[in-house]
Amino acid sequence: MNLSVDIQSARDMMAIEASQGKRAISVGTLLMYCLPRIEHRAEKLELMRKCASLRDIWNISELSTQLKVTRQTLYNWKRHGLLILNNDGKVILPLTVSLWEDLSRVISI
Repeated sequence: MNLSVDIQSARDMMAIEASQGKRAISVGTLLMYCLPRIEHRAEKLELMRKCASLRDIWNISELSTQLKVTRQTLYNWKRHGLLILNNDGKVILPLTVSLWEDLSRVISI
């Protein structure tokens, strides 16, 4: 898994937790506060499932059209590790869907 979190958000969140006397936090808590929020996450995940039923590999342009988001949004998700890519930089949608489902069980992205 290649997820990335915003360092300043992580620092701020850890400072708050430390000020409350906590010595540790869960990874889920860290991710919940530090991963970017995705508007209409459930809708996007459902659209991904439908696209994955059509074929496994999608390029950024095609997928952005299907998910009704900009290409920049997908590049942002890529930067945060929210898309699983093949060596050609195309989205492996079944693996991405699995990642989102796993994350949804841990946090509300």
